[in-house]
Amino acid sequence: MKPATSISPRSGVLSLLKRELEGDALWTAYAQRANQMKRQVQQTELAFCNPPQQRGKARYMNVDTLVAWGGKVLKWLDEPRPTGRELDADRLEAKVGWLREYREPLAQWQRALEVIETAETLVRREGYHADSESQLRDRLPTVPSDSLAGRLQGKLLEFTQEQVSRVPRDSRFPGSSEVLESIIGKYKTMQGERGQFGVTAMVLSIGAFVGRLTVNCIGTALATINGEALKDWGEKILVQQSSPNENKPSPAPTAEQKRDHRSCY
Repeated sequence: MKPATSISPRSGVLSLLKRELEGDALWTAYAQRANQMKRQVQQTELAFCNPPQQRGKARYMNVDTLVAWGGKVLKWLDEPRPTGRELDADRLEAKVGWLREYREPLAQWQRALEVIETAETLVRREGYHADSESQLRDRLPTVPSDSLAGRLQGKLLEFTQEQVSRVPRDSRFPGSSEVLESIIGKYKTMQGERGQFGVTAMVLSIGAFVGRLTVNCIGTALATINGEALKDWGEKILVQQSSPNENKPSPAPTAEQKRDHRSCY
């Protein structure tokens, strides 16, 4: 078995998207035209349909926002609604009408994003375990295998299978750092002002708020570990992490410092 480490699907998905979209002339043209439009319509009466800002060195990372923007503006073009400003139809068509050329590509890109979102949501909530691949396969939408969404589906299933192969039997690994960040955040909140002294015995609360507590579980814990044993554990295991000078009293001011202080008033 390979080393027991897991990777979020997002890191793998971004790599897949980069390979797919860097060779896609339609996507490159779409991103470029959106960028050109942004410079042309910002601070004008058409600013309400301004494209989102793009990251110049990683256009593939703008896929979700650019696709959502294109779909939203296309819907508005199909069913215009009042904007509070008087719009010139010819100018509107000249600046925004090009989006109609991308109606079908936008639909394809949206289906690919739905595949990605399905995989990310599942792994974020369930982590990686023995049934991850079959669960993902059941939840993925039906798409043509030769489409962008179909290719991403195949790669995501392979990626998930690879991650599952690293998980020991009857185990479950986190598939996203979000859950770990949430646990650390909740621990810091519970620790409160004591956090300035480093890790305290409150660190044991992590096991309590991520586990499933029952009356029997709590009773067993109280009967197994008493207060004295917990105190002894804290004194032996926990390391004071405050800086050496943190609790030292400030030195008394010298006579010269006192004179300088009085001269300021």
